[in-house]
Amino acid sequence: MAFAGAEEEGLIPAFSVAENVALSSLDDFSPWGVPQPGRIGAETRTWMEKLDIRARSARQRAGELSRGNQKKILLARALMQRAQVFLFDEPAAGLDVGAQEKICRLINALALAGRGILIASGSPAGLLEVCDTIAVLREGRLVAQRAAADWSEPAIIQAALGSL
Repeated sequence: MAFAGAEEEGLIPAFSVAENVALSSLDDFSPWGVPQPGRIGAETRTWMEKLDIRARSARQRAGELSRGNQKKILLARALMQRAQVFLFDEPAAGLDVGAQEKICRLINALALAGRGILIASGSPAGLLEVCDTIAVLREGRLVAQRAAADWSEPAIIQAALGSL
């Protein structure tokens, strides 16, 4: 979940929190082609509570929320799809320390629930905090892979730069 901008991440700032959360699951909320906004709102409020998405209501525009809350909206959307594998691209980039910790706790909870987690990051320190295994790719090739406990920040950087 890199955060170059809301649009690049799939968030539509002009849409409400509920519309953004339900965007990939609209068929689940529209049996026989008839939208059921009440169900969308109820499901969104459940995810807002579970993920601590701070908004005035599920109808608030997503673009009015903080980056951390916007990232949690995208996570709620993926969780509604019952995804079994998640790929996070720089999940904590651009967030304040509190939001970074919340995102890391959410990722850890997903892993503990048996979901597959892949994290792409240029921050070795962040990877060492949340990963069990770290693989380093350079020029599209796997150059090193080992348990996170067997890595240090300098070793990750050396492997990434080719001086391993």
